[in-house]
Amino acid sequence: MGGGSESSSNYFQSEIVFFGIDNIHAMRESFARFRDYLDTHGAASSDGMSSFLRHGGWTWGGGNLSSMSASVSTLGDSGWLIHVQSVLAGSAWIAARVALESAAVLVHC
Repeated sequence: MGGGSESSSNYFQSEIVFFGIDNIHAMRESFARFRDYLDTHGAASSDGMSSFLRHGGWTWGGGNLSSMSASVSTLGDSGWLIHVQSVLAGSAWIAARVALESAAVLVHC
């Protein structure tokens, strides 16, 4: 009922911090574009894992730089890496609060 966020009045001495992470619908759409990218650029093996994931992405040493640049642009178009960056940045902030301040945290969604 609160539009997807908690009320700080429900928690003694609390603050609400948003990390700029998009909603689940945007994340799901971006992830679908990311999977489409992997389906297009990675050959699946017998275990179902794409060659892209098995080899950690592009072959940095001795790889074709021009095709790698084109791939990076296409992968970037999915928006998935921005979502991952936002989640990791938020996670680092939370971990620092817990480690340095012994803070208690509640992660919503």
